[in-house]
Amino acid sequence: MTKQGDELRNQTNRPLFFLWVLSALSIVSSVSGAFSELGSVLKISAMLGLCLFAINNWLSVRKDNDDTLTAIAGLTSLALLFSVVGDVINLNLLDQFYGYSLIIKHDYLADSVWFFAPAYAAFMVACWLWLRVYKIGYWYFALSLVGGGVLGSLSYLSMMRTGTSGYVLYMTFFYAAFITLPTVFAFWFMYVATKHPVKKPLFSIAIGLILATVADALIGQFWLFGNDGQGYYPLIREVNWLVYFSSQALLVQLPRCFNQAKKTVTIR
Repeated sequence: MTKQGDELRNQTNRPLFFLWVLSALSIVSSVSGAFSELGSVLKISAMLGLCLFAINNWLSVRKDNDDTLTAIAGLTSLALLFSVVGDVINLNLLDQFYGYSLIIKHDYLADSVWFFAPAYAAFMVACWLWLRVYKIGYWYFALSLVGGGVLGSLSYLSMMRTGTSGYVLYMTFFYAAFITLPTVFAFWFMYVATKHPVKKPLFSIAIGLILATVADALIGQFWLFGNDGQGYYPLIREVNWLVYFSSQALLVQLPRCFNQAKKTVTIR
């Protein structure tokens, strides 16, 4: 283990706790009404803090002789940078509603898919780089992803509203199938954890991945399509943010968790 790897393994959680508190304060500020603009600023500040945390991890392991660790750290940083842009869109700072039709009030949420999809793709590639260490069966893994995508598609059909623009329907249909996949990865992490001597890092990432799916399910069910297309807004925005930021705060620890759990175990 190199010096950089040791520093990452022994990294404190204090910065992440501070950012989580900042995120919680953003919810209080937004709910108060009088300081809603401050709430948006605090939300973006908390996410930028996670980005800096991830980039610092990547810079600290660049000279490490573990290519997998370096790649996971780089992908985590990239994912969070994409997520910040998606967050700015979802905050709807310009108060633009009914942009694509008169059916869905918060249809601007569809635009954020352009950034959240590559963000979670980067997270999942990083997760795959970790999981492949355990030599899981490729066919079983591929079939589980297909099954997850099918379940996501079916869940979308149960909440979609016809009559809205094709752009919104196609973007959200794709994303509903796609965002189910992090939970598939989560189940694989939990399966590996049952056979791994170091379980906590694996379960931490699994919880982060599940929360990612839950956060976007809340958006689809209660923000985008809920309440006859009006959304349960602004309450759902704050509930979603709590779940979403908790997910990101766990996933930003991908490099450290991988470093802590580095031990080859063949899964059969």
